[in-house]
Amino acid sequence: MDFPAPPGDPHGVSPSRIHYPAGEYPHPPSGLFQLRVVRSGSSYAEVDLGAGRRRVFTRPGDILVSLGDRPSFFAIEEGRDLSFVQAGPFILDGVLDQLGATRAELVPAAFGPFRDRLIAGLAIRMEELASTSSVALHWTFGVLVALTMDAAGRRQSKSNSRRLTTRTLAEIGAVIAARLHQPITVADLARIAGMGERTFSAAFREATGLPAYQLILRRRVDRALELLKATAIPLAEVSLRSGFTHQAHMTRTLKRLKGSTPRRIRKAG
Repeated sequence: MDFPAPPGDPHGVSPSRIHYPAGEYPHPPSGLFQLRVVRSGSSYAEVDLGAGRRRVFTRPGDILVSLGDRPSFFAIEEGRDLSFVQAGPFILDGVLDQLGATRAELVPAAFGPFRDRLIAGLAIRMEELASTSSVALHWTFGVLVALTMDAAGRRQSKSNSRRLTTRTLAEIGAVIAARLHQPITVADLARIAGMGERTFSAAFREATGLPAYQLILRRRVDRALELLKATAIPLAEVSLRSGFTHQAHMTRTLKRLKGSTPRRIRKAG
């Protein structure tokens, strides 16, 4: 699938809004600074922003930055709308020169999705500025880059002080899978990692792109789907084996996340 290209001059500042259907989007090195804000659509995605591929859960408000010096890749399970800001190297380097900064300081912003309401708000506002004021557009882009650099610095500091290893993440995944039918808390997972609950929550979000409780919930949804499609056991039993507190809880969750009820899912096979 071709990667939809934002309109405008690729060497200037080009904000736009784009809808991406579910699918895979390989993106060759472009030399462009690109910042995406998820406007609608929540789902798992395979994402590589130039720092390695990761499976993450993205939702409205998430920000994804790529610097254009490496290929990037997106594989999304559900369609979504993005606010998209891109700028050529001349514009970006000019802003960085004024800030006394280098591109290397932006690299941590490309580690994976992050959230910052001010950055997201500016990117969305730039869509309107594109048709009204080129001066305001370029000044706003400068502020956007400065804030993104600050966010990258904060991310680097946090990454240095708290990081979950691949082995620990695998242990956590195994415990969740083995105990889905039992109560599991974030505190339980934090103990496995040997961290305090708040430190673990931040490290887990940094490593996976989603809160730990969301991973538990999604794994329960996956288990329920498996049982609904592969067995004929009663719905109440499906909910218990999947770790939901009761059948109504499972029904509400499946309807919210999958857009269908357990009975309809089972009937569809």
